[in-house]
Amino acid sequence: ISFGAQGKRYEFGLGEHHDHLVCLECGEIEEFIDEIIEKQQELIAKKHNFKMTGHTMKIVGICSSCQSKKES
Repeated sequence: ISFGAQGKRYEFGLGEHHDHLVCLECGEIEEFIDEIIEKQQELIAKKHNFKMTGHTMKIVGICSSCQSKKES
């Protein structure tokens, strides 16, 4: 999976599907699972008559640790 300036991460297709939070400051990558997001993506694909076979989701921003450092 490419994370732009944060580099690449190789993940084996084993285990449960997950998405990523990527910090633009330190490059930290946190994995998360959210069933509501998964269901919404399925509904969007269905609404557009699109057969989804997979997806990649990346949310970029600033992690709590970097936010704390900026506030100091």
